[in-house]
Amino acid sequence: MNCRNCFRNNGSALLGIAILATAPAASAEEVRSRTLFDSGMGTARDLIVVLNPQNAPAPGSEVSVYLPVRFAFDSDRLSDAARRNLAVISEAMLAPEFGDVIFTVEGHTDASGSAAYNEGLSLRRARSAADYLVRLGVPRSRLAVRGLGETAPLPGADPLAAEQRRVEFVRRF
Repeated sequence: MNCRNCFRNNGSALLGIAILATAPAASAEEVRSRTLFDSGMGTARDLIVVLNPQNAPAPGSEVSVYLPVRFAFDSDRLSDAARRNLAVISEAMLAPEFGDVIFTVEGHTDASGSAAYNEGLSLRRARSAADYLVRLGVPRSRLAVRGLGETAPLPGADPLAAEQRRVEFVRRF
């Protein structure tokens, strides 16, 4: 299945996919499919299709959904838009297709500030999103949190741009 077609509404594509290398320690065979998600353009069913592809990826591969929510500068507070997106993500995570699948919630920052500070801030962002998912019914045991600071910027985007301040949800195969 080509995931470029996963997010469609009335025939118009809504979201795109980029294939990216995983963290530096990953082998050449490990790849991450990264998909932008906004609850105004996609549904829980759309997320299930992306996070649970029909053709299982190679072992070590990852599927990631990232929110277009821009955390305010130096903040881990969830906006109303983030809460709407998290509500849809929680619905997808609770679907029977995922059983006991563990998702990693990754927090990210832009490149302003020190690396040590950004690592802490990104972890607080990941915890903020995970805590909200737990309030929506996702068992904490199915969520791992991790802060990546500024070490994994979105490709092609300015490292100082607001879009770098985000949360990603990762399923590893």
